[in-house]
Parts: sequence; structure tokens; C-alpha cells
Amino acid sequence: MSTFIEQYQVLLKKERRKDLLPLLQTLDVAGKKVFLPELKKLDTEHFKFGIIEKSLSGGERYGYKSTDLQREILGITFFVVYNRKEFEKANPVDVINKKVLDTILPWYCPTWFSDYMNRFADTEFIPYFIDYSWYMELVEGGYVSESAQLIARILPRAIFKPLARGKSYEPQQLLERPVTLQKHFWYLFEYSNEIHWADENEQFWIKAILDFIGRGLLPRADVLNATTAAINRNFNQSLCGWFVELFIRIEPSKTELLDLQQVLLNTFNSPHSKPVNTALKYFKDIAGDEGFDETGFFEHCPLVLSSESKTTVTNALMILEKLAKKHPGKREEICILASQALLHQDDKLQVRTAKLISKYADSASLDVWEAVSAYQQGLLFEAKNILEPFLMPEEPTDDSEDFVGVHEQQDRQPIAFPQNFDEFVYLASQAFDQNEAYHFDLLPAAILKFQDQMTEQNIRKLLPAFQRAFKTISGDWVSTRGYLDSMLAKFMLSYGLLLMDFYPAAAQSLKELHQEHRKKMVEKKQDLKWFDSGIKAWEVFTHSKGYKPHKHILLNAFWALEHKLWVPLLSTPTHEPSLVSIEELIRRISVYQGKNTRPGLMDYQVAVMRSFIDNKEEALSLANGLLNGESRDLIGFILGEDHQPNPQHQLKPVWLAAVLTHRRSLIQQWAAYSKWNEEYLLAGFTWSSLVEHYQEKKYNYQKQKYEMVPATRNAVIVSINKTDTSPVASGIKSLWNKLTGHKTLVAYEEGYFDFAELKYKYITAEQNDIKRLIYLSPNWPEHWLCYVNKESFRYFDLQGETDKKLVISAQETLMTLKYTYGAASHLFIGTCMLLNDKTVRSYAAELWIKGVKDQTINSKQLGEIIGKHEYNGLAPLKRFTDLILSGMLHISPAHDRELEQLLAACISNMNKKPLNNTKKLLDIYLEVLAANKQSVTDEKVLGMLNEWEQTGSSLTTVTGRIKQGFSGSKQ
Repeated sequence: MSTFIEQYQVLLKKERRKDLLPLLQTLDVAGKKVFLPELKKLDTEHFKFGIIEKSLSGGERYGYKSTDLQREILGITFFVVYNRKEFEKANPVDVINKKVLDTILPWYCPTWFSDYMNRFADTEFIPYFIDYSWYMELVEGGYVSESAQLIARILPRAIFKPLARGKSYEPQQLLERPVTLQKHFWYLFEYSNEIHWADENEQFWIKAILDFIGRGLLPRADVLNATTAAINRNFNQSLCGWFVELFIRIEPSKTELLDLQQVLLNTFNSPHSKPVNTALKYFKDIAGDEGFDETGFFEHCPLVLSSESKTTVTNALMILEKLAKKHPGKREEICILASQALLHQDDKLQVRTAKLISKYADSASLDVWEAVSAYQQGLLFEAKNILEPFLMPEEPTDDSEDFVGVHEQQDRQPIAFPQNFDEFVYLASQAFDQNEAYHFDLLPAAILKFQDQMTEQNIRKLLPAFQRAFKTISGDWVSTRGYLDSMLAKFMLSYGLLLMDFYPAAAQSLKELHQEHRKKMVEKKQDLKWFDSGIKAWEVFTHSKGYKPHKHILLNAFWALEHKLWVPLLSTPTHEPSLVSIEELIRRISVYQGKNTRPGLMDYQVAVMRSFIDNKEEALSLANGLLNGESRDLIGFILGEDHQPNPQHQLKPVWLAAVLTHRRSLIQQWAAYSKWNEEYLLAGFTWSSLVEHYQEKKYNYQKQKYEMVPATRNAVIVSINKTDTSPVASGIKSLWNKLTGHKTLVAYEEGYFDFAELKYKYITAEQNDIKRLIYLSPNWPEHWLCYVNKESFRYFDLQGETDKKLVISAQETLMTLKYTYGAASHLFIGTCMLLNDKTVRSYAAELWIKGVKDQTINSKQLGEIIGKHEYNGLAPLKRFTDLILSGMLHISPAHDRELEQLLAACISNMNKKPLNNTKKLLDIYLEVLAANKQSVTDEKVLGMLNEWEQTGSSLTTVTGRIKQGFSGSKQ
């Protein structure tokens, strides 16, 4: 056998392609097994991709270290020697074609060849060389078992003949084999295929099918039945649309439609609008004919009446009206059925439905009255007027009792803290899963609580948690992980090293786990510096200061662990989502005072910012009994006592946090406790919404070079004025301090507001952290939202999936909070209402609904923001009008009053030149005015209505109706 290998090596080296097949035919099964290892070596050598040439100028040319002919020889050899798995791994692209295999299959066909060929039925793309004609030759030769699914995929190309350039239309090729039209043609209707792409704009296949029907080669009835069956299969939209087009081109008669009506009714279940609307079009033609199945249509009608497509609902209503004219005895049933269309917040659909009911229903019918009244709350003004005889008289409603102010006592859900070591182990095991944002805070607090129970047995219980921490640090990054998870893992690893130092014997299992992971990193040649460095050295690569508050809190905990100090963390949440009871905060502070130890300043600040008050008197009584000194005064200040800045204060950053969280109106007298300007401390910023002009690099194909060309893009520019207002030392004093090494004294210590920022050029993991960052100050997260607005809305619409995730995560977080929205929150919510993602817009509407109920939002301010965005047309106005109709209109009388303010402010800030869909916006405004029984008196709104009225007749009617107003109190 060594002779065969030597012969093959010579053949391959000298590229003697003509001698290959005779040589391969000498191989038997045993010979193949011996040859296989050598062939795999040749495979590796000849298919190795790398540098094949270096130029004198230092350039490099890459390619295979073999010739095309050598790779062809090897590919044929693979087919003969390899099993299927080895052949697919080698993937020799030049072997599976008619020219090559016609020379091999007569004397050798692998057992796996049939399955290998038929697998292409499930691949996204089928190689061009696998055509219907050759495939049938393989089937007829017994080399391949016929696959109906693959035939359906390759048959669409069978009516074309390849040319040197392009292809020619030759449908007669379908007549070469009787089996093609008798059997294989029908596979096109049963299996997913690409006939819609093969047909192109010329509809070649449809022409061929119509021709074959006309010539009697295809039965017309069978084609119609197969087509309707295909429409009801779970095909993609394009393929389904092609079968609908075929059905239309066949032009079924009324008799044929009546025979097919049950199958056509099934199309109402289709997720695509084209088959549904086509079926409705045909039902409209036969609805008045003898033999039409009204009962079947009525049973299926709710599917189309609830459709999101206005065209679909309109067509269904037209058929119902036609049936109501013909069948007086069924009018009540038809009107009850039609009433389901009233769920759509669209004035035209509601008016059409209302007119049908008003015309054909008996207002004395209790059943019709009940059906219509079910939609009474969502009825728009005109439809409500038409349906007045069918509606229950409305009584004035007082919805004030459903609304709870931001400062009123709320039901808050307590957070369960581990009460024993097993509960602590359970917490540690899920702390890196982000099941709850507060797990980040609970883990270090629980370690502090149970630090004296670290026996050998208990440390072993914690090994899975340490394992997760090790993998978080040393493993591959995952898309759901945030930088805070990495930080927490670092803290856990640092604590593990501390345990090994404190309890060497008890922590032996932990030491072995640590060494195991370190060894794996060495084997993978990973950098050990990151693994060996602890929590103290942790830093995010973006250098965003926003991660420092969490790090400082962990450092506080680690310091206590190093010193074996049993103290609680002040900022550990006691109630969802991440709040701290003022009573529990008082108790925790008293522990520190009892040990004569000062809490960590960052821990103290975050605790104050998370604190909530339910009963001031009880909290004051508790503080008087447990606290003394500055901490007692600080708690008293939070609870409403009058305290002034004092040079002797040791907790200046904490006082500042208390002021900005609980008593912002007093900031002017406390601003000296920070070096930053008052505007920044109050989360102030400026913003502008504009179409930005810039230079874009584009390739000029005529000049064959890149050049800069003018371009525009939508932009929201947010400017955050963060200015250092601390006194500046003189030049001589600064120089003296540098020479002597003295530091300039400052009147404050760095605190939370020095770090409350979020900076990134590209979002990398911030979307997984934003919730926990916002929860640092859940009572007033304005600073974080300033930076979200600045970074995420720079080019207005969201630029990618990570931007979307960050914004949605921020929205979900705000849904859990209750605070009076500031300027940043309003800009965030208002902008989100217009963005290019439906989920983001829906969340924004929910935040507005919640804000109105909680009395925390200013709808006028929100409307001004939306109007300014739309002044330059930064977003299609349809996004906003659809959002109102789908989720903001008629929520409650109070919401309608707020929506009126929002729309008035929006309209008054828009451009004098109306945008597309301005009429829909005005229709909604008219509807809201009618619901509130209000008239417009705002001069800015009236002025804009006059401007729009002059631009075209399409707005004249609605603006005139708005200016007429409605009876009731004035706006």
C-alpha cells in the first residue's frame, strides 16, 4: 500500500489529473483505511491559508499553499475516501457537479451521497449547479432517493435555460418528463420554495401555469384548490403573496368561489394582510349570491374585525353592510358582530361602524345596546354622537381618589434579607444573574453579616458562587453582563483571598478552586494581572466615573471585612425596588455610633438618597432615642427640621445628598458643600433639536476616489454645564504648592455628585448596568437621565440594538419609581415617544400614564418637547399620532385633560408649515377637546391653527371645527 501512497503523492505534486481516477479505482475498503491518515495530512498542508508571497516593499499576499488543480485532485479523492462528516468538513466546492460526478458515480457512489444531496432541501441557499434536470438524472440512475422537499426548491429554475449571459424562458422543459407536471409540479404548493424569486417581475411561472391550464395540461380546478391550500400554509409573506397573485390571475368564477369559500374563510387566520384582503374582495362579490355561507362568514368575521389593518376592517364592514341589506332577519346579529370594530381608535372605522349600526339596528334591542356599550369608553366624538341612542347616559366621574401624590404614603414591598447561612448561600448563587438589581447590594451586606460563620463546611457551600465569580472574571464576555457584574465578581474574589489568608485550613477547597482557574488562564496565555488584581484596582475601560459609587460601597464593605468589623452597610435596600426605610437607616447609623466608627461616606450618601419616609413623627422619635451629634441633625434635616451649613460638619457630601434628594429648594444655601455649580447640582442642562449639517466621506465612482460631500442628520444636542466653582489659588501659591508637595486645601470631600455621570463613545455593557446606576438615587435620578439623553439621542433615532436596550432598561426602571419628574425625565420621555422603536414608544406612553396618575409629570412641558422635535420633522408625526390612538387616548378623564394640555403645547411649538399627518394630529386634538368639553383660548394654538389653515384645504375643516369649540368651561 505504500506504493499507492507514493504514486498518489507524485500524481498530486505533478498535477496529473488524468491519472487520478484509474489510481483511485484500485483502492478497496482496506486500502482506504490505510490511506486515510496520509490524505488528512495532505488535506491540512494543501488547504492551509496564509502568506504565499512577500514584496520588496513589505507587502504580503495571502492564499492557499497549493494550486487550483491540486485542490481539485484532493477534492475528488475526498469524495472517494472520506466519510460524510469528513467530506463536509473538508467542503471541496468543485466536486459536487455534473461534469465531475458523471465520471465517478458509474464506478463509485458513497452510501451517504443521497442524504448529502437531499440535505440541501433544508439549507438557506442551494448551489446553482444542483438543477432539476441533473437531480432527476441522479434519481433515475439510482444514486439519489427522490426528495419532494428538494424538488420543490429546485423546480422553480427549471423553466429557464442558462445562457452565457443571463437565461432564456423555456417552459417546454417542464414537458420533458411526464412526472414533472403529474407529480413534481404539485410539490410547489406543498413545500416552501423560492418560486416567487424565480418568477421575477415578468411572472414567468404564472404565465406558464395559465398556458398549461389553457392547453389542458393542468386541471384548472386542481390548480385552484392547490393554490388556496398553499395560501393557508405557513409560508413566508413573499411566497404566500405569490400564490395570492396566481389565484387572482386565474380569475376564478363566482361558481368556483362559492365552491372554495370555506378554504377562503380559513385565510382569515393568515398573519399576512394580502391573502385576507384578497379573500374579502371575493367575498364582497359573492356575498349577495345564492349559496353564500353567511353563518360561516359570521363565525370567522371577528378575526378580521380585530385586524390591525384598516383596509381589512373596512372590507369586512362593507360585506356586513351588504348582507344587512339583503337579510333583514339577520340585521341584529350583523350589528352586534360589527360593533367589534369599535375597539379601533380610528375615527373613520368607528364612524363607518356607527353608521351601519344606526341604520340597521333597533335602538330598543337590549343585545345591541349591551354590545355597543361595551366599547363606550373608547368611542371617539363623532361615532359617540351617532351611537347616542345605543349608549348608557354618562355620569360625571371623579377620578381623583385613584390618584396618589408623590409624597403620600405608599404600599412598598419589603426585600427579604438572608436570615441564616443557607439563605445567604442561595443569594450568593444568584447574585451574578441579575434576577434583581438589589442583589448587587445584598451580597456584600450578607457577607458582612455572616463573616463570623466561615467554617470549612460553609466555605464549601459557597464554592459555586466563587466559581461563578471566577468565570465572570476569566471567561468570555456575555451580552447580558454589565461592568457592575465584573466589579461584584472582583469583590467576591478579593473576599476569597481574604478567607484564604484568615482561615488557611478551612479555605483549602477555595484555594484549590482559585489555583485551578489560574492554571487554566496560564494555559490559555491570558493576562493574569486582571485576574490577580482585587477590587481596589478595578476600573472600567471607558473611565466613566459613574461606576465609582458602587465601587466605593464595595470598598467600604471590604475594609470592614479586612478589619473583622461587624457593621451593616447603610445603603442596603430594605424595600423594592431599591429603597431604604428611614427607620432602618437610623438603626444602622446607631450601630456605627455604638462602635465609635464613621460609616463610609459614599455608603452614607447612597443610603440617604434611597431613603423614604412614611411617618415623620415615629422616625424623629427613633432618631432622638438612638442618634446623637451630626448624624442626628442630618436625619432631622431629612425629616423637615431646620438646620444650617456648619463649618464643623464632617459629613458635607451626605448633607448635600440630603438636600438634593429631599429638600432641593434649599440648595442655594448648601451649594458651597460642593465645588460644582448650582445648575449642575440641580441636574440642569440645555438642549436643542435640529437638523445638523456636516461633511460625509463618500466614494465617487466617476472620479474613483473618496471625497467629502455635504449631508444632514437629525440631532438632539444636550449640553451639561459642569463647572468647578471652587476658589482658584494664585499662580505663585500654586507653584509653591507644587515645589513643596503641599496640596491645596478644599472645603469639601469628593462625593456622589462628583461621580454621577455616564460617558461612553459606544455602548458596550452600560445597557446592563443602567438600572442599578439609576437605583443609586431612586428618589431623583435626573443626573443619570441627563447623560442618557446626551448619549443615546445624539442622532435622535436609536442607532443599534444596544442603544435600544439601554433606553428600554432605563424606561423599565422609571416605571418602578415614583418621584416628581425633572427636566431630564421630561426630555427622556418626550423623545422616546417619537423614536424609531415601537416598544420604546409604548413604554414612554406608559410612563406618561403613570406620571399623570402619580401627579409627577408636567404634560405641557412634555408637549413642548415633542413640538420642538417635530418643528424640524425629526420623526414622522405618524409615530406620535399612532401612539396616542393606541395607548394614550381616553385612559381616564384626568388623562384626557392632561392630553389636551400636551397637544396644545405640542401644536403651539410646531412649524408653520404642516407636516404629513398633521390632520390626524388635529383630529385627535378635536376628539380630546370634545371629550373634555373645552374650547381653545390659547393664542399660540389659535395662531398656529390659522397658519395651517392657510396652507391647504385639507386642514380647513378640522381647524374650523376646533375653533368652534365645545360647550363647557374654558381651557
